[in-house]
Amino acid sequence: MGKISVSPEGTRYDLPDAAADEQEIRLLKEITARQRSMGRKIVAVQGLGFVGAVMAAVVADAVDKNGRPFYFVHGVQRPSTRSYWKVPVINEGLPPVEAEDPEIPEIFSRTVKQKGTLRATWQEYAFELADIVVVDIQLDATKPVFGDAAKGYVDTEAFEKAITVLGQHITPEALVLIETTVPPGTSQHIVKPILDREFKKRGIDTEKHPPRIAHSYERVMPGRNYVSSIRDFWRTYSGIDKT
Repeated sequence: MGKISVSPEGTRYDLPDAAADEQEIRLLKEITARQRSMGRKIVAVQGLGFVGAVMAAVVADAVDKNGRPFYFVHGVQRPSTRSYWKVPVINEGLPPVEAEDPEIPEIFSRTVKQKGTLRATWQEYAFELADIVVVDIQLDATKPVFGDAAKGYVDTEAFEKAITVLGQHITPEALVLIETTVPPGTSQHIVKPILDREFKKRGIDTEKHPPRIAHSYERVMPGRNYVSSIRDFWRTYSGIDKT
């Protein structure tokens, strides 16, 4: 019997097998080619948690002055028993998170069902197709002693594994935008070395094609203005170089 993932509502979803993987890759190629023919940039959001899922919908909802979508978004969630259920739920046009903001169910329905600019997948192959990857991997700080921040720490193992996956798949031209709130120096001392290492394993000359990395830390305000807090608030951005 195969493994399953159970949604909060109790719906059971079989985890994908090898045949499903092959079919999904073919579908990702077809969808991406069709979206590129419409002049849209391809964005992949890594991690469909409380921030990443809504961020994916907000990006997919962005339009130009004529109302034409800028982007098509592949939302990527690992096929684990704990989280895979988010993929089929999102693809039904439903939000995988609960919040007071009435715009959350509206934006998922609009981008998935009406605009067709958002789709969730478990396949890492989506990263190979992306012009931009937004990293929204959960990274928690642990403070074992209240009031003594010096004893706090951050376990970056899962984050490092996620960046390694990107290094194994993205094109050298892809922009990696770190949105996860990370300790100072993470982009320089963790993200860049990992991407450099994985690029070199693939035979990519990192002198000619250095990883393109930017950072814009996540700032969301759960509540009735959740979507607006992602879409409308001022953002701070930084890049690895002037280009």
